Amino acid sequence: MLKAWWDWKDERTSMLSAEAWTFVKGEYGINKARFGKSYEAPYQVDYSKFDSSLTAALAQYANNGRPLGAGAQALLRQVWARENTNLTFEQWLKVIVAAYKL
Repeated sequence: MLKAWWDWKDERTSMLSAEAWTFVKGEYGINKARFGKSYEAPYQVDYSKFDSSLTAALAQYANNGRPLGAGAQALLRQVWARENTNLTFEQWLKVIVAAYKL
């Protein structure tokens, strides 16, 4: 039953105009079509896990080049470990820092 529904959905989606297909599939669907099965959605940062002092330290680091203190780095490593992402800590930190740049 589920396979029949997916087949029907794929058939109907393939009949859409390019504009409608883009609207229905969204950015993820477009990138999946472009890059194939190996495409993974970009990592989404949950900033609610950062307290105000960590947020301030990240903003200073991103915008003024002020180094992160040992405490901030330790907190970030804890969050990174809980996130269970396939990014290395350094890659993950670049994603986080990019969001704080003005």
